[in-house]
Amino acid sequence: MNAAHRKIGWSWLLAAIVIGLFPWGASAAPKVESPVVGSGPPASKLELPEGAVHGLYATTVGRSQSEFILVHYWSSGARFRSETIISGHPIVTLVNGKYYYTWDRLTGEGYRVGRSPQAIAADKGRLRPFGLELQEILEDGGEKIRSETLNGIPVDIYRVTDDAGKRTLWVDAGRMDLPVRLESYSRSSGRTGRLDWLNWNPNLIMAETFFNPPKGLEITRFDSYEKFLERLMDGPVAPTPPLFLYLLHTPDGGPPE
Repeated sequence: MNAAHRKIGWSWLLAAIVIGLFPWGASAAPKVESPVVGSGPPASKLELPEGAVHGLYATTVGRSQSEFILVHYWSSGARFRSETIISGHPIVTLVNGKYYYTWDRLTGEGYRVGRSPQAIAADKGRLRPFGLELQEILEDGGEKIRSETLNGIPVDIYRVTDDAGKRTLWVDAGRMDLPVRLESYSRSSGRTGRLDWLNWNPNLIMAETFFNPPKGLEITRFDSYEKFLERLMDGPVAPTPPLFLYLLHTPDGGPPE
């Protein structure tokens, strides 16, 4: 899979929504233990109330010249939920087993799509459902270029340069899988941007129902990703394109696109 085709992961789609090109921001992340999908609760093994699960939480902030986008992420194992504020609209993305949901909490518009078998199978191999920038850069041929301290945090810096431009990623040196800052450069536009990763918390306790859609949610339903693509031939489906497409459809069952 070439680098250009892979630019549909969250880092790039966030940018497309904000400025049509690249993500913006800056961040600092504390050293934490990041649970692997399927690995169970953190080492502390706090006793959970009935119906509760251990989860992981993080925040990103994306900025452009005219707007910024705030995103909250939650996950427990392969279950995933996010809330993305786009022009004042809270867009929820929820992945729970075989279905992928997107809806706008302001308007009620949204859709449910049956996830591809490959994407479901890939759940077992993912470190977590989000924050996979280091994996993406390494898969695209990126390499470590140096180490330094960023906002008081020891970080390792990785970079990949391709036909689309250049991406530079800072990751926590204590936990190399945790992104701290992503800078991007577009050859076609000459524009640059940064994305903030903040507030990593691997010990959140949440109600298991947090990863279920609300009762009575009236949205358009598609049995499969193929049916969803057929509908897209007639035009966009409100409220947004899938913001985490790799959780809906991963062609080869491998790393995110």
